[in-house]
Amino acid sequence: MLFARYPYISGYCLPVFPASSVLALAFGGIASYQDLKRREVDDFLWVLALPSLALLYPLQFRNQVLSILPLLFLLPAAYFMARANLLGQADVAALALFGLGFPQDIFGVPAYLWVFLFGLLGEMFGFALITAGKSSKGGPRPLAYRVKREELGPFWIPVDSSGKPLFELNDPRPLRELVEEAKQRVGDYAWAYPALPMVPFMFVASLAAFPLILLRRLQ
Repeated sequence: MLFARYPYISGYCLPVFPASSVLALAFGGIASYQDLKRREVDDFLWVLALPSLALLYPLQFRNQVLSILPLLFLLPAAYFMARANLLGQADVAALALFGLGFPQDIFGVPAYLWVFLFGLLGEMFGFALITAGKSSKGGPRPLAYRVKREELGPFWIPVDSSGKPLFELNDPRPLRELVEEAKQRVGDYAWAYPALPMVPFMFVASLAAFPLILLRRLQ
């Protein structure tokens, strides 16, 4: 019914249903699950997702080429933030994912910018909460904090004095299980990195943006 009533929309080659956004949500949901479970996203997911969305973009958003320009400036900035350990590599890949899947305007701004901003602010706010009162003096760099053993949980990655995690990050087991195992190897206090994931915040924002985009295209 949706396709029959709205077969084409001006500026779009595909039907009104935003296929790119749905695909980005599907890949983003998988990436969020992996990021929450073990704070790492499989490279294969990005290898599959990003080329698929890049090929679909000119078909679905033929007249929205300008919407992608901010992404071309934002991605290098995010990459250098990742090099400085301010973002994760998965966060940069997720920005590219949602940039290709959500270029539509919301309140005059490309939707992916709102998604990235929400993810960034969510992670920063969460970071401030979990590190409140924790000392980082004398610990390995960057961003290692002195944490009580009983406070170690899935939002912390225990590290040794050189800053190396006490477990393999690509271990398929849930992060909570890995942390509990690592807690047996530390004293009353441990150095740990905050491990609050940004990708799930971006995914939640994209979920909120999707119905707004769909409603606009049905008007």
